[in-house]
Amino acid sequence: MPFPVEPRYSVRPTLQRWSAGDRGHLRLDARYPAYLGEKLRLLSDDAPGCRVPAARVGEDVLMDALQRAAEGLARDAALHPPAGPGVPAPIVADDGHIGLPLLGVSLERGTARLRLERPEVRVPGLDEALLERVGAHLEGLRPVERLADALALAVQEDLALVRGTAPDGASDGTAELLHVCFPSSWDPGERAGAGFVALHAPIPDNGALLGAAARVVQAMVDKGPFVRYVWSLSPDGALDRNPRRVPRASGRLEPAALWFRTERQTVMPMPEAGRALFTIRVYRAPLPSVLTSPERRSALAGALASMSEALLEYKGVGTDRAAWIAYLESA
Repeated sequence: MPFPVEPRYSVRPTLQRWSAGDRGHLRLDARYPAYLGEKLRLLSDDAPGCRVPAARVGEDVLMDALQRAAEGLARDAALHPPAGPGVPAPIVADDGHIGLPLLGVSLERGTARLRLERPEVRVPGLDEALLERVGAHLEGLRPVERLADALALAVQEDLALVRGTAPDGASDGTAELLHVCFPSSWDPGERAGAGFVALHAPIPDNGALLGAAARVVQAMVDKGPFVRYVWSLSPDGALDRNPRRVPRASGRLEPAALWFRTERQTVMPMPEAGRALFTIRVYRAPLPSVLTSPERRSALAGALASMSEALLEYKGVGTDRAAWIAYLESA
């Protein structure tokens, strides 16, 4: 459970190179079947709110970009295995197919024609019923939807395809595809085709971030890979925090009852395609369980003390700063 809390909080355009112990775009752990089941439920109930392509992006263009992204993830997973020994990479690619070994799924390049097989390795919790649901879901989709959903179901991360230059020439890019089932208090359905500025406009105190938009997008496409972490607090441990599906909590927030939520975000550059793939892995745990040392309590207290009231609300803390700091100091 990452704890990326700094004693003084600021909204800034941070893209960090991978450290030796933080390489790889994907993370796969024992919670994967639960993430998979929840993604399937949300795609069944609200696919347009989870799989959000930009308007006027041709399906052939999107298919090509998704195939390039799959190839990049397959190469990365081979270099940096996202799970322990004996567990195959969640995505593999060869000249003719894109394979998802844990799901027993193979997709033909170009057409996304589906082939269902027996998984190479049985993962605990990934039972026949769940795999049958995956196959049935994918069979009912158009080719480009099938490829997008297949990649998203193969991993625990949410995914976003970002084009470096928008069709109108804007240098802050455009989100060609948001495949986000587990947003942290935002609605992907409202951000179809948005550029970097529009995507990050709701964040309070965002002047430095938005001012660096063009530079950040160019780095995402041409440089990297990068990793960054963001954190927030939630009233419960639900993966899905889409405000259209999950109303925001009201009333007094009791610190000991809240959950700590972290996103590990990575950027995979695709310069040959003029794009980047953005991954978002959500972690969450009861707040008391992550406040395991005086240093962590002090860091969170300092972060809250340095925030504006708008940022406190945005992070899910509310505005009762004094009560929060008293809780952290007395824990």
